[in-house]
Formats: sequence, structure tokens, C-alpha cells
Amino acid sequence: KKKKNTAYGVFLAIRTAVQHRLGVASTSGLRVAVQGLGHVGYHLARHLRTDGAVVYGADVNPANIARASDELGVIAVDPAEILSLEVDVLAPCAMGAVLNARSIDTLRAGIVAGAGHNQLATAEDSARLQGHGILYCPDFLINAGGIIDVHYQRAGLPAEAKRAHIERIVDTLAEVLHRADVTGRPSNEVAEALAVEYLRDAARPELLSYQAEQRLQRDNTGQAARHDKRQEGRGGCVKAAPLFSCSASECAGSTVKRRQCGLRCLLCHADSRMGKAASLAEVVCAHCNVGYPY
Repeated sequence: KKKKNTAYGVFLAIRTAVQHRLGVASTSGLRVAVQGLGHVGYHLARHLRTDGAVVYGADVNPANIARASDELGVIAVDPAEILSLEVDVLAPCAMGAVLNARSIDTLRAGIVAGAGHNQLATAEDSARLQGHGILYCPDFLINAGGIIDVHYQRAGLPAEAKRAHIERIVDTLAEVLHRADVTGRPSNEVAEALAVEYLRDAARPELLSYQAEQRLQRDNTGQAARHDKRQEGRGGCVKAAPLFSCSASECAGSTVKRRQCGLRCLLCHADSRMGKAASLAEVVCAHCNVGYPY
């Protein structure tokens, strides 16, 4: 499932990019070259074919090519030629550092958006892509579906919430591309700056947005029910309550989600009776180890 969700996030990102660059709502009729047809590349090709795209694919494993061709109608291309193919979108889904000073000069795609990690050989290659008029979708942003999947599996949260979280990649990428257009900065730099901004804001209670607070309220009911169910037979703990005002002096009066069974304040980390959080965007119940994202 992790691979499928990575592919789903990249597919949504490609649709966002073509909307931004070409003004079309889908990939129908567009040419997309997928480098690497393993687990993620195969599922990405499936989404693209279902959406109506013409998909070219390359892989060093003949079995992967055969499966994608037979099952999805992917057009096989020599791995040495896939990067320079004349297409609308190039999706690197294999090895890293494929986008470098030499390869960028040969690209004939207007958009680069793939699942591969560390696609840029150097930090300067994002600017090189921009200089060639190529729209680059930062890999660490658009391939986040996999790590989101891992988080939701660990936390025992519902599939619907996980899918909605993955789909927020669309809004984040749209914001990155907009800022890149306005500022003239390479998209990779903008995405990194936005990530730092999100982390900084998450640590400042006065900047907790209305939208985030609504998300907390919306998620509260279902998560609390699952939490209470896990406590059956363990002597129980005080039921999870709705939003509380944190009593810690550093954020007194701010409205945050806090559990009465030993969870810390989401924003100031005031409660010492807590489990180990997997990330900055999670708190964990010390009694039952259930994680709650915000």
C-alpha cells in the first residue's frame, strides 16, 4: 500500500502541474515518460493510463517492462533514451541524481514530476531546470504519499483520513508553484523554504490557523472512539475530551487538542506523561500508544 500511495500522490502532483503549466484538468492525451516501472512506477503508469495519458516507460528489468506493456499498454522505450524523449511530462521513478548538468541539457519535457528520491544531482540543478523553462515538482514534496501512509498505519487511523491527507499534496504543490512564479525562485528552493515555514508555524501557538483547528475538531470524534476501544480491558482511562485550552504558561489561552489520558499539549509539549511521538506533527497516548496527527 505504501508504494500505491506514493504513486497516487505523484499522480495528483502531475495533474496539478499540467493544470498550472498547460491549463488542462487531466492528463488525457498528454505524453508522459516514466523512468522506472517497479512498484511505484507501475502504479503511477496505471493511474496515468486510466486518466487517458499516453505513457512511455523504461526499466532495466525486462519483466517490469513486459508487465507494464501487457497490462497497461505502456509503450516500451530504451532506458538510455527515456530522459530525452519528447513528452509533456517526465516522471523519474528510479535512481537518484538523474537530473544533472548533462542530462538537463537533453530534456525535451516541459514538466518533471516523479517519485524518485534525490532526483537533483546538485542543489543548482533546480535552477538549471528553471533556466531551461522546465517546471520541476520537488520530489520530497510529491512523493510524500508513502511516508504519510506509514504514519497512518502506525497511528491506526482510517483510510479515508489518510487519502485526504495525501490529497493535500495538491494544495501544497500549487502553493509552491505559485510562489515560484511570483518570486522567480526555483521550485525546489521555494518548497524547502515552505517546509521550514510550516515547521516554524507549528511550534508557535498564536499562528495555529483556523483551518488546522477545524481539522482537529473534525478528527476528534472518530479517533477518540478508537482510542477508547483500545482501552477496554486495561482498566480504562479518562475518555478523550474535545478541545481544551492549554494551561501551560507559554501558551495559556490557546485552543489545542489535549487528551485527559496523558497526552501532551500539541503546541507547547507541556504534559510530560506522553508516549514517543514519531514526528513534530504527532502526539502519542502514553497509555495505549495511539498517535494523533494535527
